[in-house]
Amino acid sequence: MIVSSHGRPIGVPMNYTILELCVINIPMILGGIIHMIIIKLPVLNALSGPIDGGLTWRDGKQLFGANKTWKGCVSMPVGTAIGFYILQALTMVSPSLKAHCPVDFESGEVLQTAWGIGLYMGLAYILAELPNSFIKRRIEIPPGQNVAGLKGNVFMVVDQITYAMMDLQILTYTHLIGETFFIMGLVLDLK
Repeated sequence: MIVSSHGRPIGVPMNYTILELCVINIPMILGGIIHMIIIKLPVLNALSGPIDGGLTWRDGKQLFGANKTWKGCVSMPVGTAIGFYILQALTMVSPSLKAHCPVDFESGEVLQTAWGIGLYMGLAYILAELPNSFIKRRIEIPPGQNVAGLKGNVFMVVDQITYAMMDLQILTYTHLIGETFFIMGLVLDLK
């Protein structure tokens, strides 16, 4: 059996603590913050066009909307990779944090490197938002907004579930958390 520097078997889904799940979500939160800063700044403006190129569906509405841009497709993966790089740097100076970090940055596996897992999870987050944006345009929820009432509340929950499912499914795929926490993570991420 091959074990990581944490002494855990590599390639075997494991159950992790709530603290470890919180630690692994810090880079995703940092990625989202970096993403929003880049979106708001006048940088990468050549990438500000919508990823659907303005194409419309048979109902005449834009596929994903003006807020789903190439700038976002670049900034979220890069922001999340920076978040994982910061986590990696912190685990190098804090034995306590390293003990509670489910990512074995020293394993040598591409998806266990800060840049590999950060780019992968940031891109997955962007891809997970596309079906929601498509459906929202069909039912006339404006890009970057929500509506009042039941429709707005339903999509607020759907947005959170989609994020949580993508985040946790990728972590499970890369063996960072076990299947036991998949449902628990969904519940905790519903805010």
